[in-house]
Amino acid sequence: MFTLNKMMSRPICNTISAAGYNPDYNSSDYSSDYSSDYSIYSNTCSNITRRFGSQLLALLVMYYTLSVSHHSQAAPVLNLPEQEKSSLRNIRYEIFDDRAYEVLNTSAPLHTLASGFQWAEGPVWSSAGQYLLFSDIPAGKVFQFHPDQGLNEYLPVSGFSNGLVINTSDSEAEQLILLQSRSRQVAVMQAPLDKPKANYQRVVSQFNGMRLNSPNDGVLSQDGSLLFTDPPYGLAQQLNDPEKELAFQGVYRLSKQHELSLIDDSLRYPNGIALAASVPSSDNTYTLYVAASNPQKPAWYQYTLNTDWQVIQRQVFHQLPPVKDEGRGLPDGLKVLPSGDVLATGPDGLWLFAHSGKLLAKVHLPSIAANLAFNDDYSTVFVTAHQHLYSLDLVKQPQ
Repeated sequence: MFTLNKMMSRPICNTISAAGYNPDYNSSDYSSDYSSDYSIYSNTCSNITRRFGSQLLALLVMYYTLSVSHHSQAAPVLNLPEQEKSSLRNIRYEIFDDRAYEVLNTSAPLHTLASGFQWAEGPVWSSAGQYLLFSDIPAGKVFQFHPDQGLNEYLPVSGFSNGLVINTSDSEAEQLILLQSRSRQVAVMQAPLDKPKANYQRVVSQFNGMRLNSPNDGVLSQDGSLLFTDPPYGLAQQLNDPEKELAFQGVYRLSKQHELSLIDDSLRYPNGIALAASVPSSDNTYTLYVAASNPQKPAWYQYTLNTDWQVIQRQVFHQLPPVKDEGRGLPDGLKVLPSGDVLATGPDGLWLFAHSGKLLAKVHLPSIAANLAFNDDYSTVFVTAHQHLYSLDLVKQPQ
């Protein structure tokens, strides 16, 4: 049975910022960095300690823990059919090229399917079950959204998963892979998808004898390789965390035989990741996209890899100016359409790119967009956006 690795005690200010997130776990088991409100509180905490001493701080801890514990009791809420009439419509499209109309249905409303999450992330569509799975990272849970049946708690204990990947390469049965950011490992659920259990087998947790930072997002190729990113977001102090063992933040390939190799160690905050196709192209190369969530240098990168997964070329796919207000979001999750166009989450919402990197359109959303997933025919995109799960109808893509 899977058990979370207990972490070393954190300084009291970091403990405050995590308090009340999930009563099933010790507060030292969770990083506050997924929420700007909590990290701001943590920074303020140290100033209070210096000015007013430990007694006032203790009272503040008690008040804060009670308040956030009360807040955390609120369960996510499904928007029922009668509430669909109030689906959010306050979205704005910026069209830079008419090719965007081949993907975007600009008359379609934005539907809020469910709300009340702490930080929704890592959506993946199950073709066999015709439903969506996604993580609520701070809550340590995985949820299921079925278009006909609504929202269910799928896994009450997720190991603080971020990215979710469904593997169909080994058998006809789907297998759930979890990138467990706070547990600092990649794991596989030891149960069928239609009978989920919080029982996980660790696949990898180290590189060259050192612990991974916090596996974040992943994509699977047809040969069974899992490509994933390993930023520091699951660590309480991120790049400066004393428990950080690696000197870099990597993009990795995990082979079907569970051998881990490094693709790139140069990105400060590698995040979302996607393949243009799960099989090599006609010239025996793969095209890989990685989002870099560095506020000073936000960008999406494009890699050309050979069939041994070695980098032939890396280039900037699309560069953004520095993001001063991180509340708008940063480059994060992304997916590739059958046309080769790329739909990505980024500042203010969704960004649609041609395969050349040219920006075709932006879709402004009312909440920070973290990641996305398509249904089977690419007629719907599901977006995890902070406290919300959105859906947006697209133009159905030719297969």
